[in-house]
Amino acid sequence: MVQGAEGRTLRFQFPDGYEYLPSLGPAISADGGRTWRWLRQDGSRHEPANAFSHTFGPDEGRTRFSSAIPYAQCDWDAFLARLGPHSGALPGVLCPSQSGRRDTELLRIPCSGEAAWLFVFTARHHACESSANPALEGIVEGVLGDTAEGRGRRLLRVPLQHRAALALQEAHWDLHERVAQTEQASLKN
Repeated sequence: MVQGAEGRTLRFQFPDGYEYLPSLGPAISADGGRTWRWLRQDGSRHEPANAFSHTFGPDEGRTRFSSAIPYAQCDWDAFLARLGPHSGALPGVLCPSQSGRRDTELLRIPCSGEAAWLFVFTARHHACESSANPALEGIVEGVLGDTAEGRGRRLLRVPLQHRAALALQEAHWDLHERVAQTEQASLKN
């Protein structure tokens, strides 16, 4: 997050070989992460992949940058609040994290009657792989609706895998692998 840069243009330069900026440049939020936009709103390709410049608006006191539009705990909490207690959705825990700091959350949607199918959806396996979460919210809302598509289906949704690594801001692949193995084993049970 950048603070105190109102009205200025700053250039962010990453080391050579660091080429993780997406083709539209970084995602940008000037409202605490509630809304996001891409640096290249016009769809043109951002070059180079290791640097960008941003001109901060006169009232842009706190700005966040990300390589993807994040789906954070506050987004999950807002989604659960939108569903409400009468939706039939049951928040739960898939498994504890390796560190013991955060549980991997799960949303169960029981069906009324005999279920012909069980659907399991997961999303956000790493900190910036979050684009599937809004689509999964739409799927869950569709299943909960009184529609032909929603009746007779059971659904499990795992929204925030690898939260322990995210909370610690660790990008170590060995930690991700251990967490993934624990969560995969829990899904099999």
